[in-house]
Amino acid sequence: MASPVPHRVARRLLGVAAMFVSLAMVPVTHMALAADGLSANAQDDAQRSVVNVVNFGADPQGVKDSAQAVKSAIAEVKTLSDAGTPSRLVFPQGTYQLYPESAEVRELYVSNTVGADRRYKDKTIAILLEGVSDVIVDGQGSHFQLHGQQTTLAVIDSSSVQMQNFSTDWTTPRVVDITIVGKGTNEDGTQWQDLRIPDGYQLSTDGGKFTVSSENSPVTGTPYWTYDDLRSGRTSFIGQTYSVANGSNTRSSARNTAIPFRQASDVAITSPGHVRVTYAAGSTTPAELGTSYQIRTTTRDTPGFFIWQSKNTTLSNVDVGYQHGFGLVSQFK
Repeated sequence: MASPVPHRVARRLLGVAAMFVSLAMVPVTHMALAADGLSANAQDDAQRSVVNVVNFGADPQGVKDSAQAVKSAIAEVKTLSDAGTPSRLVFPQGTYQLYPESAEVRELYVSNTVGADRRYKDKTIAILLEGVSDVIVDGQGSHFQLHGQQTTLAVIDSSSVQMQNFSTDWTTPRVVDITIVGKGTNEDGTQWQDLRIPDGYQLSTDGGKFTVSSENSPVTGTPYWTYDDLRSGRTSFIGQTYSVANGSNTRSSARNTAIPFRQASDVAITSPGHVRVTYAAGSTTPAELGTSYQIRTTTRDTPGFFIWQSKNTTLSNVDVGYQHGFGLVSQFK
């Protein structure tokens, strides 16, 4: 993987306004009718150069990593922009895998994440539009599948960038959803509950620990991250609980042992993605079926979407499943 490229401006803590993105942002745009009966938008499209990511090697079948191909296509967009030519970057409908090993890297210090902490200065960015103008990024209904730890999309030092018609999600989000799917009482009076963890994560109970890891990197063959022994409390976590009984969300005040594993006397993997937790005698009664726990590290190492030193940036018809790090961080210009 290429060495990180320091951003020429962002060697300071950025002052930014921040907001969370849940599923989609759909701004309202106006379409003016031109004299010849064509809309102004249609006339504009006819003048744009089309850059198709598939022509640069991207795989819409979702089998191969498309990160390098996307970088090459964006480099062509930058060349067109430098020449004053508006462009449309198109992703023919499909699924595109985006791994961090071939993604762009920039040195950035972003508030509302880890700020000026130099341990996290290098941000890996799956789709980076930098120093461009008058560009439409059209997913044409495609899905971008993210891996590892990276920013999904960033727009830096750019103007009039429209991003539309795509969805994003992650194979193993670092926020782990854990749902109660069963519970009961053993003959000795101790209680147990069965937990469901989404597909893709690697689970281990070696040495009495309970460890959750991400998928393996195809380059190193090792996990991108690991929550080492959720029972021990050696790693700091934030736990959030969603109650199906009253629809409430509560955050754990304790940042040690992850919520469903507190007071556990045993944790066993019963089948792929299913774990049975047995609790010590006299411990709290397990929560109701369907209760969902969300467990994450306290470190926000990177923003999910990042827009900086840019103007007239638009997101429309974008469906966001999960954003690693911290939702959307933007400086309004």
